[in-house]
Amino acid sequence: EIAPSAVLSQNYEQLHTFLLRIKEPALAQKIVDWESEGAVYLEFVETDVAVNQFRKSRDLNNIGYELERLKPCVKNLCRTISRLPVNTSKQRLAQSEIAKKVAHYMRAVYSFESGMGQQAAVTARQLAESLSTLPLPEDYALQELRSLTRSYLAEIMDS
Repeated sequence: EIAPSAVLSQNYEQLHTFLLRIKEPALAQKIVDWESEGAVYLEFVETDVAVNQFRKSRDLNNIGYELERLKPCVKNLCRTISRLPVNTSKQRLAQSEIAKKVAHYMRAVYSFESGMGQQAAVTARQLAESLSTLPLPEDYALQELRSLTRSYLAEIMDS
């Protein structure tokens, strides 16, 4: 339960260091369910590190490039988070926390796209598709649905 505990305490640096040590193919092959557990946590932490570096640099010249680079990582996380085993309440809570953070990342990526000229209705639909794969807590999922509905209705009224 190292990874769920680290996620819940937001100790991503220590988790990242630990997972980098054991991701080497020779060692990872010996770890049962590495692909559905350790690799997913590593992907999340590496995406979080990339997002935080991007936020710290605030390089407006490369914002489009950085968000386009992060988009596939975030979309992949949307699909893989649900594969995390949730045999304990701590694992379920960690999965939910990761899902909420990834939902925030998805919203940032798609908000940028709609600001760059892509139709808001298309962006809202793509965001809804991505968010629907996340194992979000019910209250958070309803909040996201409300926000998406408002965005979609605004786009319809503007057309």
